[in-house]
Amino acid sequence: MTFAVPEAPSSAATNKHRSQTILEEDEYTAAIEHIIERDFYPDIQPMKLQLAYIEARKKRDLNAMREIEAQFRAIKSPRVGSQARSAASTPSPWTPSSTPSRTPTAATVGRSVAPSEALASSSTTPNIDKLTLDKFLHQYTSEDNASFSVLMEKEEENHRAKYWWVYEKVGTSTQGSDEGAMGFSLC
Repeated sequence: MTFAVPEAPSSAATNKHRSQTILEEDEYTAAIEHIIERDFYPDIQPMKLQLAYIEARKKRDLNAMREIEAQFRAIKSPRVGSQARSAASTPSPWTPSSTPSRTPTAATVGRSVAPSEALASSSTTPNIDKLTLDKFLHQYTSEDNASFSVLMEKEEENHRAKYWWVYEKVGTSTQGSDEGAMGFSLC
């Protein structure tokens, strides 16, 4: 019986983070947040607009109500060429004149810039509206993830140096005997 000798990791595994574009932490998390909201929670944006509308209605701010109404119509109108699920494809019984029973929070009221608009202004981030979460995670990484990968590679090198005998290839094995590849008796 012979033991299998572990092989060195493939070059694709060790160079994975080098082929990824490194983004700033805030930009990376904002992009992930936008993709998750778009793909998994398409009703969040209309709900945020509903809450903002209720708050504007309480304050009797007609200009804000008109602006929110226009934003709501814009997200409800069909988008040409959109491949991802969107809030436009999800029917909603809400109209600006209806009053939901939820109370708006301070964080959701007055948010004028959508995450996709903030990300579109960045020069290093491409159009994330065309990327799925898996594709985004494959193409991009954060600064923290990249530095952690470098630390893990150094640790792997230290481990291989310390336990060199585990990773050393055996030239010939003794066939037909009870000794394993490392020369140990298996009886």
